[in-house]
Amino acid sequence: MQVHTLASGSTGNVTLFKFGNTRILVDVGISTRRIENKLALLGVKAGDLDGVLITHEHSDHIKGLDVFIRKYQLPVFARPATWSKIDCRKKFPGECIKELEGTFSLGKVLIEPFAISHDAIDPVGFCFYYGKRKAVIATDLGMVSREVEPGREASPLA
Repeated sequence: MQVHTLASGSTGNVTLFKFGNTRILVDVGISTRRIENKLALLGVKAGDLDGVLITHEHSDHIKGLDVFIRKYQLPVFARPATWSKIDCRKKFPGECIKELEGTFSLGKVLIEPFAISHDAIDPVGFCFYYGKRKAVIATDLGMVSREVEPGREASPLA
């Protein structure tokens, strides 16, 4: 398992997770060109990603989504309420728009979205389960929830 922060902060957020052969991007808050360049430094081609997860609709998390998804036509996962606030979704092929309802899998990775406290319509963090490992990403936290407390190790795989 590898985690690479490509951008973090109020000017843009993008994180790459690599789980064996599965590659997942969380948020697309910078330009496609910057993402491509940063991925290339890691030996990853944008078109080889397995999916994109969106934490919430604020511009520092989706600024580059429009061009990136139209160029690469990857599946993008977001909560239905979040999708309702992302206008560029109308330009995406229908098969790219995936609504997050609960736990799902990409490759051999089980992904569990969980609610976070933030001033967005339906913001989420994500727990990733791969083999016996767990990784969590939660951005813009207003408070520490049960899902991100230290020591919570219960896996839905068990």
